[in-house]
Amino acid sequence: LIVFADEIYEKLLYENSRHTSIGSLPGMEDRTITVNGFSKAYAMTGWRIGYIAAEKKLSATLRKLHYYTALCPNSISQKAALAALTGPQNCVQEMVKEYDRRRRLVLNELEKIEGLSYVKPKGAFYVFPNFSSFEESDEAMALYLLKKAGVVTVPGSGFGEAGKGHLRISYSVSYKQVEEGMKRIKECLRLKT
Repeated sequence: LIVFADEIYEKLLYENSRHTSIGSLPGMEDRTITVNGFSKAYAMTGWRIGYIAAEKKLSATLRKLHYYTALCPNSISQKAALAALTGPQNCVQEMVKEYDRRRRLVLNELEKIEGLSYVKPKGAFYVFPNFSSFEESDEAMALYLLKKAGVVTVPGSGFGEAGKGHLRISYSVSYKQVEEGMKRIKECLRLKT
């Protein structure tokens, strides 16, 4: 059994949470293909640069697959990724602090909305509350918030059966935008009850 491990959010953790790579566990090193990139931790979305880490034989096979299915990232992206990886890392910790500030804002505002449930996120920059007490269809709820509040959310059903009734809310935008978005969501939900 080969495990693909998407570890793109490994550096974006809160509340002293720790990332453990499945490839570091006993017996998993030779059976794990770790996929990662620079878009989240280094705010390099759109640069389209990432990497895999795998056992030598697997890497050779994956390299052949990549050769025939993808283009190489441009040299500017490669140099930017190298600078991000080898340069000072304090910018990552500073961004995690700011994401955490925004996360706490979202969680505080969600607590004020009766009928919502959620699991407190310990990483990344999303929260996934359950809105089913307001609207059975998560797609209808996302559309309602878009039309009435001008707030974009992602229907949870797009992430599988367990996501039905949930919406993914991102707090990767500015603090002011998060604050305004949560205010609009609360107002729309007040109108819906």
